[in-house]
Amino acid sequence: MIALPFVFVLSALLLLPVFVYGFPNGDDMAQHYWWSREFFNSMQEGVWYPRWLGGAYDGRGSPVMFFYPPLPFFVTSLFQAMGAAPLAALAFSCWLALALSGIAMYWFSRSLLSRNPALVAAAVYMAIHYHLFDLYQRAAINEFWAFAWVPLVLGATHRALSRAGWRMLPVIAIGYCLLIITHLPTAFLTSLILPVYAIVQTRDWRRLGKAACGFIVGAGAAGIYILPVLFETDYLKSIRSLARPKYTAAFLLEDLWTALDAVPFPSSGDFKTFVLAGNWIGAGMFLLVATAAFLIWKKRHSSGLWQNALLRAVLIITAISALMTTRLTLPLWLIVPRLRVIQFPIRWFAITSLGASVLVAAATLLISRRSKTFATDLVTIALVIVINLAITVVVVARAPFDRAGLDERLVSYTDVQEYHPRWWDQQRHKELDEAPVVVDKGSATVQALDDTGIRQAYRVNAESEAVLRFRTLYYEGWVMRVDGQAATIRPSVGGHIELVVGPGEHSLALTLEDTPPQAAGKVISAISLFAIAAAFIVAQFGRRRVKAEPNAVTATASADAAQSSVRQGRKRNVKK
Repeated sequence: MIALPFVFVLSALLLLPVFVYGFPNGDDMAQHYWWSREFFNSMQEGVWYPRWLGGAYDGRGSPVMFFYPPLPFFVTSLFQAMGAAPLAALAFSCWLALALSGIAMYWFSRSLLSRNPALVAAAVYMAIHYHLFDLYQRAAINEFWAFAWVPLVLGATHRALSRAGWRMLPVIAIGYCLLIITHLPTAFLTSLILPVYAIVQTRDWRRLGKAACGFIVGAGAAGIYILPVLFETDYLKSIRSLARPKYTAAFLLEDLWTALDAVPFPSSGDFKTFVLAGNWIGAGMFLLVATAAFLIWKKRHSSGLWQNALLRAVLIITAISALMTTRLTLPLWLIVPRLRVIQFPIRWFAITSLGASVLVAAATLLISRRSKTFATDLVTIALVIVINLAITVVVVARAPFDRAGLDERLVSYTDVQEYHPRWWDQQRHKELDEAPVVVDKGSATVQALDDTGIRQAYRVNAESEAVLRFRTLYYEGWVMRVDGQAATIRPSVGGHIELVVGPGEHSLALTLEDTPPQAAGKVISAISLFAIAAAFIVAQFGRRRVKAEPNAVTATASADAAQSSVRQGRKRNVKK
């Protein structure tokens, strides 16, 4: 009754500048605007999960949603369906994401802390500078959304390892699935840290196996998204450039004095400024974590909190994630090449932010139990919190609220090159601006019945064999049927769909159909969702039975006591 209103009000206050001044013109703002708008347009055409954005590049189309996590776009589409403009829908989506992150953090913290400290942890998690940096400076909407699921995954894992067992399997699976289909780098980081987090809490392989089953089922539920990512990235021109070794120039705390000498906000558009801004945030984060951990350690003899397995696990993953942002861990980055897909070491702060929030709340709780050093400890933690709060204020106050600049970017936006089909030469080919189909060879006339989306229709009257070039870009999965019969299509020299038709009148149907990995992903997701539903039903049945058993035991004990009383009474009567 208190936590929910508190979280929703705090999220509204933290998002108030967005609602007043408009969405910040952050690094990724233009792409999220266009992707969310085209995603919603595709849904309006009857596609329940849009993967091909047909309106991109003036009708040429884009396969970006085969590879970019879709969940935030579904939420944004929901707000657009309710009448919100695209930018307003993005703002409401971020407000909901921030509120959900607070709720999830409160639920996670309640495994370790009482209600009031858990509320403190939720508030710190929502307002911590890296969390809001994702929104106000970078406009990294998907990573901002991922903050809502990390506490859910870690909290469900802890409960599964401690006492709940199989009852937490559906929660683990749902949380892990939501994390994967929200932001793949954060899901990858969480997956790397989970074995350490789990083993610190228990060595019981049966409990560890139960939790692992939840993650396997959760990954399966995300199969509809993850299988194309695993098996079809070769269809893109330069997706592997996302793993470029840029991380070596982005380690934190290396140019700290330069960062503190300037105010590197807004950080939009310039990589060097982005790294300096990361140093600001890193300085505050390291100070916050170190101070809170020291105060908890200092109280280890007067409190049993230090011996809590969950607190130890949080301390360890917080320390690891914080160190992973520094050059001290460069050997690990070299040993595990997949780490490079994270691009920026600062992304480890998604885990560090969670740990810092819990540690600050725990330290505050211990300080409130007065001791000889109460005043010193209180001033220390208060000063560190004020410093980090000041960084948060700078992050928000220096956000690029530049509506004119944003409008200019939206007009001239050309999308992210990493998601261009590899067959496309990235040239405009202006003749396709004027017509959806051009005749490159032969003589034919083409009438477009429906030239947008993933289901297109045309009518052709060819006087001789003709080569047709369509505005739609070539991509694996496009299928052409001429007069109901499958026909062979190929990429043109520029990367558009090309078809050869014989003389006569023909009806053409161009549709985007599932490739084998996409079809397999749908099947795996359906099976996994069925398993989650079955596990939930079994867990609910088990919970009811557990609740009923104590009543049965109590009734049996009462009956036994009554019979014993009767027997004793009879014995007394016999003696009399």
